[in-house]
Amino acid sequence: MTFPDIPNDRDQARAAERERGVLGWYVMTFVDGKERLGSAVFQAYGPVDAHLGAIEANVDPGRGRIFMMPLPDVFLPPEDKRSRLLSPEEADELWPSGSPT
Repeated sequence: MTFPDIPNDRDQARAAERERGVLGWYVMTFVDGKERLGSAVFQAYGPVDAHLGAIEANVDPGRGRIFMMPLPDVFLPPEDKRSRLLSPEEADELWPSGSPT
């Protein structure tokens, strides 16, 4: 994902999101090849802020790819399922028709 109007540096990009953005919820699904590693829901000002929050919380598995999107309130999980790594099975229980990403 590239943002032509945001600097490449992660900290600068995060600062720009926080200045411009509106606090919302983001869902990330971590995938390595065909293996789904898990999902996470974080409150953030944008996708860079959400991903850096996942890294800081030691939730990002550190390999593979990340699929991310804003999470509408209707899909927001209970508090105990936020800001942590959800197993693929937990994500399937929350979103039976598939992860929102």
